[in-house]
Amino acid sequence: MLNINESLVTIICICFNHETFVEESLESVLKQSHSNIQIIIIDYLSSDNSVEKINSWLLQKNKKIKFIANKTSLGHTKSFNLALKYAKGNYIVDLANDDLLNIDFVKNHLNNFNHKKKYNAGISYCN
Repeated sequence: MLNINESLVTIICICFNHETFVEESLESVLKQSHSNIQIIIIDYLSSDNSVEKINSWLLQKNKKIKFIANKTSLGHTKSFNLALKYAKGNYIVDLANDDLLNIDFVKNHLNNFNHKKKYNAGISYCN
């Protein structure tokens, strides 16, 4: 059985007009101290240069990261649900691409689940 600290965590990065923040946000995902991470990026029809910034960032990183650029504005929830169809992780993180993750974000939240086993925790969140 896989140790919770080795679990695959899917981080769904949702972008809408986050051109100014998107690269820094994605970098915070790559820098996680927990290494077993699947990244899915979804943009729901940004009117700024977010998609171009994401594509440029992906070319520089040369990593297998799923990117979905919607052709219609689905909104946050429907975009998340679309991306969720591609998720393979035992745990899911919903990240708006104008936010940053602390380097130990995933590790700390996995520890929350590990310590809360007797309570059957289903969600872990922060400010």
